[in-house]
Amino acid sequence: SKDQNSVRPAPEHNRLFQPGPYNSRGYGTPPSISLEQIAAQSRFLDVLLDQYIPKIMIGENEIQEKERFRVTIEQICREAILNYEIIENNIPKFNAASVELKCFGSMASGFATTASDMDLALLAPHSKPPPDAPESSIPRVLEKRLLDMGFGARLLTKTRVPIIKLCQKPTAK
Repeated sequence: SKDQNSVRPAPEHNRLFQPGPYNSRGYGTPPSISLEQIAAQSRFLDVLLDQYIPKIMIGENEIQEKERFRVTIEQICREAILNYEIIENNIPKFNAASVELKCFGSMASGFATTASDMDLALLAPHSKPPPDAPESSIPRVLEKRLLDMGFGARLLTKTRVPIIKLCQKPTAK
């Protein structure tokens, strides 16, 4: 491990370099900042990255656990929507495989940190009306099914699209 003081820029030079219009092409180094100072700042930022990124970065085991949970919830949603479409909408040949939970947000983009939540979008292209339509009963059906399965689930209705807040391991409260 490097001694942090050996790579830390002097306090009087602690502002970070930002390119600006310093030469005829509009780029360059301001006359008051030397390349050595920029290199020292770069080394200091590398030390910070080496020190803090491993502490907050999501691990492969946690990613796999979240994916297993997503698959479990997706199967529950498929079954609940299949039953709803057969019983309520009288569609005996509803394709449950068309129902998917797609991950988006920090988990999908690779920017998730330890204990990040997982944002999932429900795709049910053959449901009429679609689950995000105001007249759809599917969000309430899913909320009830998830509660019946022992998950913490709460449908938020005063949103542009229905959102179900879901807790994998709810407390009694």
